[in-house]
Amino acid sequence: MNTGELTISETGGEIGNHSDQYELDLNFNRIQSNKFGIELFASETEGLVLEFDREQQIVSLNRENFEAEFGREYGYVRSAEFRMEDFVKVQVFVDHSIAEIFINDGEVVFTARVFPKAVSKGIRIFSEGNLSCSYTLYELAQGIPI
Repeated sequence: MNTGELTISETGGEIGNHSDQYELDLNFNRIQSNKFGIELFASETEGLVLEFDREQQIVSLNRENFEAEFGREYGYVRSAEFRMEDFVKVQVFVDHSIAEIFINDGEVVFTARVFPKAVSKGIRIFSEGNLSCSYTLYELAQGIPI
């Protein structure tokens, strides 16, 4: 288990991670930004981007930044209306190539299938302005050996 707090500005921040099986609990607060979010499976060339847009009151999940394309015919970006206050709770479950994302206890839910490179395990927080976030990262063990 890894816990911490980050104060984010335009330069962003990272949560240390070396696993492709984890649960991540994030609490964004003191949000002074119109756009902010999380990039999962992050590396120099890949990333699954969850972006909050306070001005438009939407949240979107973009999976177009992967070398191994999957499901092009269904589109790469999903969006949902989301009324944002000064606090946003995000719970993420990642298991190799699947991400399940629950926002504000299931008010909005996204599921994505991606095929990242082995090095794409980073977790980045980004923002156009200032915000704070606290997090807890749980590394998950393999349930059933394959």
